[in-house]
Amino acid sequence: MALAAVKTFVTGEVLYAADLNSLNTNILNNSLSLISPLTGNLNANSKQLTNLLLEVLTANPTAANAGRVFYNSTDDQVGYDNGSRTRQIPMLGKNLLINGDFRVWQRGIAFTNTTTPANNDDTYLADRWIFLADGADACDVSREIVTVPTGSWSAILLDVESNNRKFGILQVIEQKDAVRVIGGRASFQFKARVTGASLTALRAAILSWSGGADAVTSDVVSAWAAAGTDPTLAANWTYENVPTNLAMTTSYQTFRIENIAIDTASTTNVAVFIWQDLTTTTVGDFAYITDVQLEVGRACTDFDVRPFAIEEALSQRFAWSKTPGTAKSLGEGSANTTTAWQASHAFPCTMRVAPTLTVDDQTRFAV
Repeated sequence: MALAAVKTFVTGEVLYAADLNSLNTNILNNSLSLISPLTGNLNANSKQLTNLLLEVLTANPTAANAGRVFYNSTDDQVGYDNGSRTRQIPMLGKNLLINGDFRVWQRGIAFTNTTTPANNDDTYLADRWIFLADGADACDVSREIVTVPTGSWSAILLDVESNNRKFGILQVIEQKDAVRVIGGRASFQFKARVTGASLTALRAAILSWSGGADAVTSDVVSAWAAAGTDPTLAANWTYENVPTNLAMTTSYQTFRIENIAIDTASTTNVAVFIWQDLTTTTVGDFAYITDVQLEVGRACTDFDVRPFAIEEALSQRFAWSKTPGTAKSLGEGSANTTTAWQASHAFPCTMRVAPTLTVDDQTRFAV
């Protein structure tokens, strides 16, 4: 960028105060132009330097200049240009979903029709994720740590066990967090890949619940319907976007569903639903899903990888489990009768509501 001179002096010329003032202003303007050349000439008389370094736009610019920083006044977000795509600057805690990268599996890491819990419809398997299917033993569900995208530690693996079945995964966001997008705009993304020839597409949707807050029907599917037809949702559930087939390959792709208005009347909760909509699935074909994110705003930003300790604590607010197959104390107490025992137990964090106890194998208990 060429720097402009205000005045060229000649020998014997008188130097006036106005000339000095013009020179000083020009030096400052040129210096600021060099600091941020992508924004053009900067006005040295502006009150704050930060105002000069950011462009105020009403929409994201076309990606072209790597390093360009801008403020999108429509979305109320600060963004940047990486040369190929404009993105919002990421912030910790933006993902409304918990365990979106499937690192937390307190109930076990593999589920079949013989495990406890089993791979049944409307069942929590990976923490915070509900498995849904149109029949028994549609898929084995497990944690995958080998076939994952670069930068990710794990994924959920859905292994087809019954031909021609529909299935999917769902997460419901409690009202205290869902209010951040209710009445506004949300963007949803995930990474996925498949193996085999039958899983050619997935579908995904943001759902709204207009019933009692946090009193949702977890089996959101009333009827799975024919191939190519979105499932009929249970009462009080509504699609906020129009789902379409997302073409799968044997490599991970990032799928984005952006700028969705969460505007169903009386919405109290929000959920995300990813499912396989075909009825030509073949036993032994796999679907892998990870890095699922729902956030406030009109565009997706980079996936928010929270420290594992935080992700685990967030999950344990909803459910807590003793590690299967290990001997650990539940607490100290006393036997009231020959068949009853009372003990005090401290949970690792405050539970969302008063918990209920589920015992997978009572023969493992000893007093």
